[in-house]
Amino acid sequence: MSIPVYVISLKGSDDRRARIEREFEAIGLEFEFFDAVDGRGFDVPNHPEYDAARRRRYFGKDLTGGELGCTLSHKHLYQKMVDEGIERALLFEDDVILREGFLAVLKSLENCPVPYDMIRFLGSPKLERLKMRPVGLLDDKHWLTRHSGMPGGTHASLMTLGGAQKVLPHMQRNVFPVDALMGRSWETGLDWYTVRPGLAAQDLSFESDIEGERLQKSLDVEGCSKILYPFTRAWFKFSETIGKKYWYFKTWFKDKNYITR
Repeated sequence: MSIPVYVISLKGSDDRRARIEREFEAIGLEFEFFDAVDGRGFDVPNHPEYDAARRRRYFGKDLTGGELGCTLSHKHLYQKMVDEGIERALLFEDDVILREGFLAVLKSLENCPVPYDMIRFLGSPKLERLKMRPVGLLDDKHWLTRHSGMPGGTHASLMTLGGAQKVLPHMQRNVFPVDALMGRSWETGLDWYTVRPGLAAQDLSFESDIEGERLQKSLDVEGCSKILYPFTRAWFKFSETIGKKYWYFKTWFKDKNYITR
């Protein structure tokens, strides 16, 4: 596929960049680095592209600077696609590990009859256990599938111009990490599939800049908001469950036209 390939990476992440250069060179995949937004020093609650009130209402605590920086990095890359009219692009994060068969599946997507906004190449034992709907056989062992849930991870995807145009309006005042936003198709209209078995994992040998912060359990809400939080959180979880089920069943009518029998 003659499409641009971008690897989102912080300036100065020399070890990560060197590893990805070696891996992609070994399989003959040409790419360019796209400088990530370093959010670790952000004053997150007061950031102009962050909706602190809504985030705290539903989650009780703010995004971390790393999460917001990652989200804005993807936002800037989607905006580049729109500004330059890039029809499709492969987007990676610099901790990605590609599995055997990736390029062959990528080639098969050229002739895939199923229309899509985004293909996610995520792979992990947890994701394999989630409910999914096989839609089309890509080769002798890989399927294009519709997930019923919201798998995390944005380390490897094929994004279309139409997909970028759909999600960008929802990234002006951010509430969710970018991987969570990708799953909220009932809000964004983003029509995405995954490839099963997954073809991309994350290199866990690198220390995460945000993992420790994500594990913090203390709430940022105070006063009346803290009292109301259990109710706003319950409503959010309920509406999210309904949204996921709605999208999964709504897309059945589209997918049934392509399902390999």
